[in-house]
Amino acid sequence: MRTLSRYKRNLAINGNKILSYGTHVATINFAEKTITRHGFWSSTTSKHINYVGKYWNLIVLKETKKIEEEENNEIGILKCAGLFSLMNSLEAQTTEEQNETDTRIFKAVGVSIPDDWDENSPEEKRKRLDAIRKISLNQLKK
Repeated sequence: MRTLSRYKRNLAINGNKILSYGTHVATINFAEKTITRHGFWSSTTSKHINYVGKYWNLIVLKETKKIEEEENNEIGILKCAGLFSLMNSLEAQTTEEQNETDTRIFKAVGVSIPDDWDENSPEEKRKRLDAIRKISLNQLKK
């Protein structure tokens, strides 16, 4: 077990494992000159990981499994929004009503709506919202 000069009490290196407060928080790959952090940590633990990276001139990476999980969650949410939008198209009485509800649905899942959105005609809004729905529903095939 090895300690580094700056954080002697709470940071240790055991082989290729970075231990912060005794917890394995990241792994060093000396051949690739990288550190892979495992999960999300407090600011102090993040400082420990970044300190080791600077100390040995290594690149700190997020765990790819976590990145894939985050991307899959975002795609899943977009799929749901597309389905809600499709259901809304069956329920809405007018184009304006459909546009208003679809805009709220897509905003809620993080789709950026332009600042000048309200200046568009109902037909233009519908065209753009249909394109977003199409993209989101295409995710169902994947």
